[in-house]
Amino acid sequence: MLLQEACMKRIVALILSAVMLCSLAACTARQDGQTAKQVKDYAQVYAAIKDQYDNADAALRNGGVFYAADAESTADTAVKEGSGEYSGTNVQVGGVDEGDIVKTDGEYIYALSSGDIVIYKADGENSRKLGSIAASGENRWVSEMYICDNVLVLVKNEGGYFICEDSVPYGTAAETEKTIAEFYDVSAPSAPVLKGTVGQDGWLLTSRLYDGKLYLISTYTVWNEPDEDDPQTYVPSYYRNGESSLAECDCISIAPGMNGASYVVATCCDVKSGEQTAQRAVLGAGTQLYMNESSLYLASSRYEETWSNERREDVYTVKDYAGEQFTDITRINAADLTVAATGTVKGLLESQFSMDEYAGNLRLVTTQEPEHYTVYTDEKRGFENWEWPEEEEASSNGLYILDGDLKQLAAVEGLAEGERVYSVRFDGDFVYFCTFRQVDPLFAVNVSDPKNPKILSELKISGFSEYLHPWSDTRLFGLGNEADEDSGATEGLKLVMFDISDKANVTAKHTLNLGDSYSEALYNHKAILISPEKNLIAFGTDSKYLVFSYSDEGGFKQQASIDLGEYWGSSRGLYVGDCAYIVSDLGMKVLSMQSFETVCTVET
Repeated sequence: MLLQEACMKRIVALILSAVMLCSLAACTARQDGQTAKQVKDYAQVYAAIKDQYDNADAALRNGGVFYAADAESTADTAVKEGSGEYSGTNVQVGGVDEGDIVKTDGEYIYALSSGDIVIYKADGENSRKLGSIAASGENRWVSEMYICDNVLVLVKNEGGYFICEDSVPYGTAAETEKTIAEFYDVSAPSAPVLKGTVGQDGWLLTSRLYDGKLYLISTYTVWNEPDEDDPQTYVPSYYRNGESSLAECDCISIAPGMNGASYVVATCCDVKSGEQTAQRAVLGAGTQLYMNESSLYLASSRYEETWSNERREDVYTVKDYAGEQFTDITRINAADLTVAATGTVKGLLESQFSMDEYAGNLRLVTTQEPEHYTVYTDEKRGFENWEWPEEEEASSNGLYILDGDLKQLAAVEGLAEGERVYSVRFDGDFVYFCTFRQVDPLFAVNVSDPKNPKILSELKISGFSEYLHPWSDTRLFGLGNEADEDSGATEGLKLVMFDISDKANVTAKHTLNLGDSYSEALYNHKAILISPEKNLIAFGTDSKYLVFSYSDEGGFKQQASIDLGEYWGSSRGLYVGDCAYIVSDLGMKVLSMQSFETVCTVET
């Protein structure tokens, strides 16, 4: 069931990317100094969307050049320790929680299993199932959840079934997609009570929970040509206990250089009351989110194309085209969801971890993949021929630092030519990032002076890390793939501990190759349990859940390999007190944290 749902989500995500592809073909250059435009009336919204729709349609007819970022985002972060007795979801910013399929409050464990929610009592060898919530229904399913002050929040996707037709550039939405949050009182875990719901139009992009407030972020696309006289055809709606209301003009903004007829829709809700406290819809705002305690940063990919050197060759009109990528950023105040600033950098982000705010400045690491080609047009016969250079364009990477107004303070460009970024980790005054083609350069950069970042070292080892995690002041953990140094072909999972005690001479202290295996943790940071304090690194791989410890003397040591069964689905590990809990579709295994031997098994 979960696999089917995952496939459905992926299909719709790809469709969303295709829509963005079409619209990016016709995007216009963004001018420096532009800021997000506050909407005065729906006529402004209609005009902006209609222009994007018409341009995208023309691009399809004329065979435009398209670019879109990967629809999936990956990330990573430090484990939230809570009271110190139980683990939380692996998040990017401490204190800013991220939704996942398993949550615990230190006494109970809430898990998504085959579309429903199972509630367990976490009590060592006496652990047991207490109850469940039939959470999914026809065309509605849970994507992630939170637990906060005896309130269980289920974040759901609804709708999103599309019929693609050649005559319609965006396809036709058979049912409007929505993001819904349900609030359950679980003060009596065996008998959860639904308190209320909130929601908004659009497919769930991501969510956050901070200081008792839930932030829902969705992507709402105007799939069909808008009707000027009917704002419901081009303006998103918000929902409260089934009642809908159209977004007011004073909470709609238009991002500068908007790309495509898509909004980012945001809602801030008080978890305890279930009331919406702020709303914002930004037309053309982005597909990646970084959030800290004070701000939400939305990042949007943009492809910019120019042509030059028009000439005649035989029967052809010939033009040379050049294209490059940009990332546009919108900063939104977390308190009231007002737009605070906008900015732009060259290149594209690898994930949300490619952004980080520190001391009031935003730091970003991007990859730029330029494109050059020539178009030969025979107007008489209505024929076009495109010609690309024989050698592949060389990619490169850059580090950018922006101030609070998102104006550029510094840039280091042209790094690791021919490679792209696979992972990034900001850690105070330093940033570490891995690029890859055949080998894995790990860059260490001093960013303590935001106007003068300095590259301190560049370590090259085989393979690459897709996830980086600060283990201590002198150690940096990496999870990724081993790779052939000549061909770059991947050869299975790899653990590496980098020695970063000397920033100018970073080395690989220990590595461990796990062979031909795969882990969800490679693309989903929430799938890894990591705690330097507990000396614990754990994640699922194939049909097993692996637990490791680490020491400088002995390197990585496998403490346990738990068989999850043939139909294990996604798994999560956590600890409560002296026990570790491994949760999957089939139930929960309870292990001793001392011996890692199984003390009991609880079925769903």
